[in-house]
Amino acid sequence: LFSHQDNIVSLGSKIKKKLSSCSLSFISASELESLGGRLLHASAVSGVSPGGFWFALKFLRRVTNHLNKGTLDVNERVNVPLSVRKEIGKWIQLVQVRRTVLPEFQGGRTAEVFVDASLKGWGGVIVWNSGELEILGSSWPKVENRHINILEADALGRTLGGISSADHLSIWVDNKTVCGGFRKKMCVKSHTLNKCLMKALHFLSILKCTYTLGWVSTKFNPADIPSREPVSPSTTEQVKQALGEFFNLRGGGGAESG
Repeated sequence: LFSHQDNIVSLGSKIKKKLSSCSLSFISASELESLGGRLLHASAVSGVSPGGFWFALKFLRRVTNHLNKGTLDVNERVNVPLSVRKEIGKWIQLVQVRRTVLPEFQGGRTAEVFVDASLKGWGGVIVWNSGELEILGSSWPKVENRHINILEADALGRTLGGISSADHLSIWVDNKTVCGGFRKKMCVKSHTLNKCLMKALHFLSILKCTYTLGWVSTKFNPADIPSREPVSPSTTEQVKQALGEFFNLRGGGGAESG
């Protein structure tokens, strides 16, 4: 339900009743699958990140997979672990909180935000509509041994964490796994990657700004430069040149906004 007067969205009474009435101590496989679907729908309505309930998601996904394979009967009772029951309970409570919808962006402090990571370090380039250019970045600790997807998601959180205020951000990353997980607000396959994505989304929630997320080819991503080299006058000039190439070729297939 949406209130045009107050810009507030909330769940309908029917789905709220079904969520509140479910008993996790005695539930069948089909009922648990339906609960998972309702929670994902309610999360989309309420603006809740499903990735914040990773272990519950993992359990629900496992049950659904068994149902699809025919290794679990739809009427079979499922023993839900206490920890998962508690997490689902918190999830049900959170999705029922009414959410204020941010108004359509009308102008103000905006920026194009580019993020990248390499095995050497992370980089962030922020171009404000005032013309100000910020270049962030640092090398990883020497003991780093993480997958590049996790490094990219970590770089996204570090860059967004460096922004104190904004009205709208156009965010660009060159990793499609991170891009997809960020849009879905979860990554079920990797707990570590999911944690990094939740951190980035947390920083956005603090900013309370509108945003778009797009994919950009590494070739046209200016943040690739500070992810490999220390920030210096030389790298600043390279970033400016890369930004010029990005904006000139933006419509040529090097970027996908969404």
